[in-house]
Amino acid sequence: SYDHIVRTLTGKSPEEFEKTGMLARELCRAVADHYALPRKRVAAFLVDFAIIFPVLLALHMVFGFRIHEFISIFLLVHVAYFTLLEFYFGSTVGKAVCDIEVRHMDNEPADFMTVFTRNIIRLLEFFALCYTVSIILILVKPKRQRLGDMLADSIVMEVK
Repeated sequence: SYDHIVRTLTGKSPEEFEKTGMLARELCRAVADHYALPRKRVAAFLVDFAIIFPVLLALHMVFGFRIHEFISIFLLVHVAYFTLLEFYFGSTVGKAVCDIEVRHMDNEPADFMTVFTRNIIRLLEFFALCYTVSIILILVKPKRQRLGDMLADSIVMEVK
């Protein structure tokens, strides 16, 4: 409910804000404080990569993939890992460790197409300058979104 959202984000009741007329400004400030910090997003990705890479390496050692097969397996595992965990749990292992989660722009849990879209775009971001553009966008965008988040209407929020 409206009252619950206001109390959760600000720690105050809507009535307290109605007296001063500052509800919108305080809500904007409170929501901005809940977007995941860039360092947490990077740390979460590094944890996730530390999980994915050994799995890929083990698969390569067992099956002896050629380079083009390895790249295909990497893409499949990468998209499946991020998409399935974010869809079912709201976060990957790395995001859970860093206390952040993926949400739809309306702050509801992200649906399958939202997380799938953001993770397909993640691959494009990886191949285009190894996430440099993503990191810059997260640093400069008010909602700390990378391109995949903007195109999928998703946000990454602090879990408090």
